[in-house]
Amino acid sequence: MRRRWLALSIFGVLALPSYARAQAAPGADAQPEPSGQITQNPSIKAEAPPVYPVRALEARIASEVVLEVEIGVDGGVTSVSVQGMTLIHEDGRPYDGEGDLGFADAALDAGKQLKFLPAKVDDIPVAVSVSYTYRFALPPKPEPKVQATVENNAEEPIAPAVVNYRGV
Repeated sequence: MRRRWLALSIFGVLALPSYARAQAAPGADAQPEPSGQITQNPSIKAEAPPVYPVRALEARIASEVVLEVEIGVDGGVTSVSVQGMTLIHEDGRPYDGEGDLGFADAALDAGKQLKFLPAKVDDIPVAVSVSYTYRFALPPKPEPKVQATVENNAEEPIAPAVVNYRGV
């Protein structure tokens, strides 16, 4: 089978280049033999944003998760697996703690929900495999809440203001 670079990008999520492996669609025996060269790359039909893991958000950890996504002849995801992952502290240091803080599960759950327009070889839909990267970027830290207080150093309590209105 021939391999070809494939890149897809969508809002905030980037599918990094990968080799695509094409397989003829089942029941394609009656059709002409495809050349093996992808003539139309798959494209995103419906994206699936991942949910940021709470533990990672609390620890202020960002991540990139690279998935291998198998796309069927109908454009649906038939298989998804984690190929690699980086975890980074908010200040740029590599994360050296234990576990993936839930990033793998979040990316896998979202990856299973992706929908594509299928790849084609000579106008025949084919199954392909692509690398797809989810980038989990930390949102800005919430501003600390400031509570104003009024101090009264007078010996007597402060009386509320009294406003008298006269008819006009």
